[in-house]
Amino acid sequence: MKKEHILAEIKRTAALNGGVALGTERFFQETGIKVSDWMGKIWARWGDAVKEAGVTPNVLRGRFDDEFIIESYIALLREIGRLPVKGELKLKAGQDKTFPSHNTFDRFGNKQQLVKKIIEYCEDKQGYEDVLSIALPHVIEAVE
Repeated sequence: MKKEHILAEIKRTAALNGGVALGTERFFQETGIKVSDWMGKIWARWGDAVKEAGVTPNVLRGRFDDEFIIESYIALLREIGRLPVKGELKLKAGQDKTFPSHNTFDRFGNKQQLVKKIIEYCEDKQGYEDVLSIALPHVIEAVE
């Protein structure tokens, strides 16, 4: 893999992304260029490649607070009318840059633990009856 080709692809994909470089995973998805094609061979870090390409780096988001994560999950649940599966979480995050990554929800444990957290969050709030009606049967099923 030639350095010039990788730099050109960094510039091209960044231009399509509002002038901001993609992260390594998305860069691979868009270009087929693997981390192993450049790391330790041309650059030590992705940031070095991005800097050499003259592109604005992709900045990591800070940690989301629990309420934002739960409300994001609830918004998707309401949008699709059921508990989202991992693929739906990934899809939403890909479509909406403000939506947390699917891995972010792992903070609460497995899916059962996440659903229990959603229920706890909704139980003492008005206007969440729809969420409870979707989530509660999934916890009851696990107990049976």
